Amino acid sequence: MNARTLSTGWLVGVRNVVRRANVVAHRLDSELLRLAHDIDVLSREDDRPTLLGVKVFNLHGDEWDRAEEREGWRSRDAFVGRHIGAELLGATMYELDPGNRLCPYHLHYANEEWLVVLRGEPTLRTQEGEQALREGDVVCFRRGKDGAHQVSNRTDSAIRVLMLSTKIAPEIVEQVDSGKIGARSAQGEQILLARPGPRLDYWDGED
Repeated sequence: MNARTLSTGWLVGVRNVVRRANVVAHRLDSELLRLAHDIDVLSREDDRPTLLGVKVFNLHGDEWDRAEEREGWRSRDAFVGRHIGAELLGATMYELDPGNRLCPYHLHYANEEWLVVLRGEPTLRTQEGEQALREGDVVCFRRGKDGAHQVSNRTDSAIRVLMLSTKIAPEIVEQVDSGKIGARSAQGEQILLARPGPRLDYWDGED
């Protein structure tokens, strides 16, 4: 075998290696593009079921679990605590349309609540009167008479608030304006929603 034949064979081998390398590079480029696309799609999705083993809910999204359509009380509710698997704290996000109120003026005897303003300027009613809130404000409603509260929207755009609470049961809730009392069992079952009647003796009706 002469030198020319060896040189030709070597060149053919090099070309084959280069050709295979180009094929591999092309396939790698395609895979990287596909992976980048998948990452971009995942990053844009609002419904992210888990992140490092924990559940995630975005307070800026529009995922709602319930809508109240009663005139003057229209709102949308998202059960945030349930979505993230909370056990000891409750959390519900509300979006309230202009000119509407959120829940009757009420108080809790067992649970403390916090209000966090996420968007807009809600009006807060308490025993001391009414006060305008703004984005970022946080308010605590303690248990008992001092914690009576109601949120309303007197602006021309929707407002959004997050309500946090302990989850102590049984629970008693008083709707102050209507004079109703509501009671729920340790399992969350409503066992009473009525206006109190005359006080009875401990042994009344037991004979």
